[in-house]
Amino acid sequence: MISVIVLTHGAGPHLQESLGSLAQQTYRDLEVLVVDDATGNVVTLPDERFRLVKGGALSRGAGRNLGVREARGDHLAFVEDGDRLPPEALELLLASLAETGSDFAAGNVSTITESGDPWRSWTHKEAFARELKRTHIRKHKLLLHDRYVTGKVFRRTFWDAAGLTFPDGGRYEDLAVAIPAHFLAKAVDVLPEMVLHRRLEINPGLTTEPQDIADGVAAVSSVAQTLAGHWKAAERRRFELTVLDRELKAFLDSMPDAEASERIQIVEQTGAYALNLDPKTFGYLPALTRLKWHLAGRRLVMELVKVVRYERGKTSPSIVRNPVRRYVVYPYWKDDKLNIPEDVYRARGEVRLRSRTQSVEWKDGRLVVTGEAYINSVSMRRR
Repeated sequence: MISVIVLTHGAGPHLQESLGSLAQQTYRDLEVLVVDDATGNVVTLPDERFRLVKGGALSRGAGRNLGVREARGDHLAFVEDGDRLPPEALELLLASLAETGSDFAAGNVSTITESGDPWRSWTHKEAFARELKRTHIRKHKLLLHDRYVTGKVFRRTFWDAAGLTFPDGGRYEDLAVAIPAHFLAKAVDVLPEMVLHRRLEINPGLTTEPQDIADGVAAVSSVAQTLAGHWKAAERRRFELTVLDRELKAFLDSMPDAEASERIQIVEQTGAYALNLDPKTFGYLPALTRLKWHLAGRRLVMELVKVVRYERGKTSPSIVRNPVRRYVVYPYWKDDKLNIPEDVYRARGEVRLRSRTQSVEWKDGRLVVTGEAYINSVSMRRR
């Protein structure tokens, strides 16, 4: 039996749609635990397999933990408000586990557009491009971008043995569980079939809420604590790079929208996290992201706000050579007052060669390919 845990926490108008898609699953041996957060949302349970779990005023993480404790199934699955599961989704995931004996199975994900139609998630596109049985995040590194517990079926024995638990927060609790699950599992099944149409955003949205920021930093720190002794330094660095360029960067990118007191909190919390990282880690980031983190680490609030506003203006920067290496001329380049090290501006991916094929045709018995190759912001005269 699969125990499916659904929260009413923050439930919008699409909760009944999610419950309906669970009721229509071709795999029928389900119990669906709808965790009620005591906000007065009216929930209609589709059939006897659904039951309401009274949780009181719990956070999302605490509500999910309650659902896990109440679950009686041999397998666990999680559904967000607004998610739609194709009818065969749970059956596909469970059949894969029965075949391979892996610890959990994960399937492809699409997002639900404003028109209500599903659209393939670019975040999952490459990681779930082909079927992989009994793989692992160490073999299939793109799974580092698989950061949600939805779209999966977990063996309950694995969940308990790994000690997986959600942090007591209202946001980013998926990250604190999904990444450790990938590293602690012995084997994982990856399915290219769509098993989830997700209504919530795949990528973290901008927020200036102090609690959101605290939850985000705590979730990132929780991953490192959970996996201490279970992952290698290079694996930890790859994870740190993703959060510096994704979850935590979203806080920096919200700076222009925040009040003065909120800006200080954002910089204090994110800057404190960044200062505990190996300085070499930042060298792998894009130059503009590297600059933001440098400013955050030095608590230069107004300068950071100006850099984010500069980015929003979509200005195309120039690239200079000084004298051998290339650097991207972003704000405060060569600013005597701030004295930001040149390495912060060093171009890496920004000078990657790009190419584009324009035509492929046969001419006079020869295959002729026409196209172009270029490096952004570097002219032919300055090769």
